[in-house]
Amino acid sequence: MNDSRPLLNSEIKLRVSTVLNRDTKSYGKQFLCDGKEETCWNSDQGDQQWIIVSFSKPVKISKFEFKFQGGFCASHGQLEYIKQTDTEKKYTKLMDFYPQDINSEQIFDADQIEPSDNFRFNFVKLTDFFGRITIYNFQIYGNEV
Repeated sequence: MNDSRPLLNSEIKLRVSTVLNRDTKSYGKQFLCDGKEETCWNSDQGDQQWIIVSFSKPVKISKFEFKFQGGFCASHGQLEYIKQTDTEKKYTKLMDFYPQDINSEQIFDADQIEPSDNFRFNFVKLTDFFGRITIYNFQIYGNEV
């Protein structure tokens, strides 16, 4: 998809699993895609961490990128879409991805992913012993369907 564009901005609804010491002013979800090198989302400790992204319309993702802090990375992640019914939320795995434990931008191809308006980036395995994760940049590229 050559015409894909960045999809995350301040109007997109983001949810995260945890925030370090519940200090949302310093480490909250708003820093995931603000484009600043000195800000980040920092999770609290826990077995699994995740980011939920809700769009107003279905989107077709072509790729996504993360910039982790080395030592506080995911070594295994899953991209899932969320289907909401009247009685439950169902998470369906679309793909696995395997970030490296480095401080550089990492891009993951997602051309084969079906469109949706709700996605969860589920970090299944983390490099930090206590289950913390730090992300300086997060972006999704694609198009509205």
